[in-house]
Amino acid sequence: MKSSVNDFIRTSVILICALAFCSPLLAQEPQFDDLAKDMTDVLVKSRRYKVVVVDFFAVDAYKGPGEINDVGRKLADDFRAALLRRNHEIITEDRATMMDRLRAHDLVVANLTSPATVTWMLGDSGLDAWVSGEISNDPAGLKVKVSAYRVGAYFPEFEGEISIPFTTELKALVREKPLRKFPSIARAGENGISYPACIYCPQAHYTGEAVKEKVEGTVELEATIDEAGKAKDIEVKVGLPGGLTESAVEAVTNWRFKPATGPEGKPVAIRQVVQVWFRFG
Repeated sequence: MKSSVNDFIRTSVILICALAFCSPLLAQEPQFDDLAKDMTDVLVKSRRYKVVVVDFFAVDAYKGPGEINDVGRKLADDFRAALLRRNHEIITEDRATMMDRLRAHDLVVANLTSPATVTWMLGDSGLDAWVSGEISNDPAGLKVKVSAYRVGAYFPEFEGEISIPFTTELKALVREKPLRKFPSIARAGENGISYPACIYCPQAHYTGEAVKEKVEGTVELEATIDEAGKAKDIEVKVGLPGGLTESAVEAVTNWRFKPATGPEGKPVAIRQVVQVWFRFG
């Protein structure tokens, strides 16, 4: 009898300890849940059940959309899980299928930062909506802005944002950036160097193939804008199918810029990201 009482006491102590450690975790809702609930309420109300969450990307207040990295992929996965957790009517497409879509359309992951390109790519997907996320710095750590788009639309149906801590887990996903090319050439906006201004930049040619396929999106290039305001050493960072990448390179080669200037006001050669937009219709 005494042994049974002791066993009961030990079991009770173990349970109490387990509850003491587990209860705070159970009481703490995952950080995206409230935002996911608000989004799913909008999606379900408009009868949009089949959804894909594309990888989140970093944004800079001055430079615009940046890279998609492991932090963005992790946060996209977390938000996808939150959508499923908050409303069981929502069906999400997995990343592997999304990667297959990119390859089938001759696109790369970086194309996911362009709403116009994603909208075009998903036009025949059978999906109802897609979700994108922007990550920026915040006093609390990171600010995440999520947007839900109806497939075929260019403006979001839902937008919301949340501040989250930049946890040790997320910091561990940050990788050292590779050395950039042309290290001896200055970068616009750094060390007192101005940005070049386009003074003759006609629209790039929309190819017949792209018109037929109704391809839309942005070609992102990096080029040296020399002291005379000419673009050279052009590299493709993000391309588009249908001959639009080649058309963008050809157009930028013939563009003319007011060159950037250094701290002393003299023209200087700089490396600059150049975006060429293609919009059908």
